[in-house]
Amino acid sequence: MRQKIYIYEQNKLLSMGLEKLLADLYSVEILKNIQLPAAANTNTHILIVGFDSASIEQIQKIRETHPSIKIIVLTDRCDEKTLMRLLDIPVQAIFLKSSNPNQIVKAINNPSESPYIDSNISPLLVELLRDPSICSEEEREHKLTNREQQIISLIKQGYSNQEIANHLFISIATVKFHLSNIYRKHNVKRRQDLIYKLANRPTPIRVYDAHNHSRP
Repeated sequence: MRQKIYIYEQNKLLSMGLEKLLADLYSVEILKNIQLPAAANTNTHILIVGFDSASIEQIQKIRETHPSIKIIVLTDRCDEKTLMRLLDIPVQAIFLKSSNPNQIVKAINNPSESPYIDSNISPLLVELLRDPSICSEEEREHKLTNREQQIISLIKQGYSNQEIANHLFISIATVKFHLSNIYRKHNVKRRQDLIYKLANRPTPIRVYDAHNHSRP
């Protein structure tokens, strides 16, 4: 059975070009007049979404409810704030719409867990990592979403993954997805290491509010 790809992009020439390019290898469907979250279901493997067609909040919602879907974002431009928010969701790839479509195909087939970034955007990412005024190491580590903070609180109370899922009314897969992000942000690989690091760090955890771009 071929993987299912949904394309959610208002530029008809771009979406039709991608459909033609991918149709030989995947089952491709262009979404029309439908709310983006409705596209995310158990039959969806890959979602190619135009950033001007969907909001970050919509993309975040799909990631939280369907963590296994590979999300590829197409955008006309990408500034520092947008890039960091997309990487924090996280999405699997970010491309400018002017990119070579073959690069998008490579991203779809990319087995790595690391995000695939358009070569025209990569220099911006390098600057973000170098410039402490934009994003310091401490901010990257502690810039947690509200859901991630909830899960950390339950971990401190000794909750198992299943108990966290039951408490927050989410799936085990979603809990594991959030845990992988928490581990990455705290630079740890195991639950025990996370608990130890939290217990021995007096700095309060910073919450990243998707509706408020300011940092404390």
